[in-house]
Formats: sequence, structure tokens, C-alpha cells
Amino acid sequence: MSSGALNGIRYRRGKTVLDSGSRGFGFAFNMRLLKFISMFEEIRMHRLPALLLIVASAVPADAQTLNAIRNQVREPAGSSRIAAAPASLSKREKQSPRSGHSVSCDNDDGLNELVGGLVGTVLVAAAATPFVVPRAALRDEGARGYFPDYPYDANAGSLVYDSAPPGVHNSLIVLQTDYGADFDSLNQAHGRIFGDIGQRLGFDSEVYYRHENVPSGNDELWQGDVNLTYRFAQNEFWQFRAGLGVNWLADKFGTDAGFNTTYGVEWFPKDPVVVSSTIDWGRIGDSSVFHFRNTVGVTHNGWGIFTGHDYQSVGGVKINAWVNGIEYRF
Repeated sequence: MSSGALNGIRYRRGKTVLDSGSRGFGFAFNMRLLKFISMFEEIRMHRLPALLLIVASAVPADAQTLNAIRNQVREPAGSSRIAAAPASLSKREKQSPRSGHSVSCDNDDGLNELVGGLVGTVLVAAAATPFVVPRAALRDEGARGYFPDYPYDANAGSLVYDSAPPGVHNSLIVLQTDYGADFDSLNQAHGRIFGDIGQRLGFDSEVYYRHENVPSGNDELWQGDVNLTYRFAQNEFWQFRAGLGVNWLADKFGTDAGFNTTYGVEWFPKDPVVVSSTIDWGRIGDSSVFHFRNTVGVTHNGWGIFTGHDYQSVGGVKINAWVNGIEYRF
């Protein structure tokens, strides 16, 4: 057992004893030193392991993005019951002498109906704007469009209105794959297939495989959506699509699903540039989902490369990734 002496103090592991010979000037200093050594010994033997355990358990929770997504999807937030609002007064009660406010109530009802009508009109206009404005700006009058073998194939953009030239067809298929990272512990691989099958009707489906390095090992998660789409606005340089579908999430613990809405645009400003943006909003399980993806690339004879930003929010969990990929159009 180790021992030592300092200023009249004998110290053994777990015990500190004041030398009986200590007197005079050094006594007060020795007492303070004794108190400090006792406090340090208590922290070392009892409190320090507990503090280290708390810190160690807190680090993985912050680092596990995929596990946080699972919790958002599969563990609904605590709900609070809201007391039902009292039923509105009947017309007789409004006009009864006891209330004395029949005229005021009638005026309030009329004002509420007016405000409600204005709010409804504003909401309808706001919802219709993303569809009406692009169609008007592109002067799309509903003419049928056709696709060349690949963008910028002997024409200005990616769509023509004449079906006579060779190689022109009324369907389009686009295959994309890319890899992304959040510059931390999470990486993702992404695949997408979308296109049109005639009469402006189409489809859009994508899948994400995400992999994360966590203190306990590795974590994996699959996520994607499947949608039916309609090309509601078009010209030679722009194509706008929107649709409805299903979101899904799968891992070793199970599978969850929900609805999805999608809105996307492709822009072909000048050979060989392609700019693409997509917005998805919906739900998976008990959580809302928002997805925004914006890429820019170049294309040649149907083959293309692109780079961009991919953002997704599942409940309160956010993923930002820089993506790079390839595509093929036919």
C-alpha cells in the first residue's frame, strides 16, 4: 500500500491521517490540504465513474441520425387531450332576453363568414399558383408533346411538337443513380426512375439506402417513394410534373408507409446543360416528411452526369447531403 508524508500529513490510499506532531504555523494549511485530498479521493472513487458513464451514454444518442428517424416515424409524440369547445348558442338562446346580444351575434356570424370566404379564396389561389403560373408562362395550350432520342438531338431542347422526324416518340424513361454524404458519419446511395408513358401521364419512383457509422457498429435504413405524375406544363425547354403516391421506410425492425405529394421541374437552357429540382411532401408512419433535391449537370447522347444538394427532413431530423451521379435517358 502506497504512503507518503507532506507537511505533517501521512497519506495512505483511501485514508489521510494528520500527523500528531503538526503544530503552529502550518496547521491551518494542513487542514485545508487534508480537505482537498479527501474531496479528490471521493470524486475519484465514487463520482468520476458515474460522470464518465453519463458522457459515454450521451454521445451515441446525438450521433445516431438513422435511429432518430426511426423514433420519429414509429413513436408518436405525446398527445394531449383538448377539452371540447362548448356548443354554440342556438338562435333562440341568442335572442333570449337573458343574453341581450342577438344583433351582435348575427353581425359576428356575418363577419366570420366573410373572413372565412376570403381566407378560403386566398388558400385556393396559393395552391393553384404553382400550377397555373408555369402553364401560363410557357404558353402551354395543351398541345401534345414528343421526345427526341435524347435532349438536344437536332433541336433546341428536350421536347418537340412534331411527330414526323425520325427517332421521335411519345414516351420518356430516365434512369439515375448517385452517391451522397453529409461529411460526417452518414452516407447514402440513391436510385431513381421517372418518365412519361403518353398523354402527359407518367411515374416517378426513387429509393435511398443510408448507412451510418455509430459507436455500437453500423446502422442501415431504406427509404423511398412511388408516384403517379402528370406533366401539366411544357415547352421545348421546360417540363413541369406533379403527382401523388406513397412514401415508405424499411429496416430490420419492420416497414412503415404513408402518402406522398411530388412536384418537379426540368430545365434545358442550352446544350448540354440540364437543371432539375424536385420537392416531396407527405408522411411516413407518425411523422411528416419533406424532401428537396436540386441538381445541375450535362448530357450527351442520352448519357449525363450531375451534382447537387439533397435535403430531407423526417419530423425534426434533418439530413443534408452533397450528391454526385450519372443518368441515362431514352
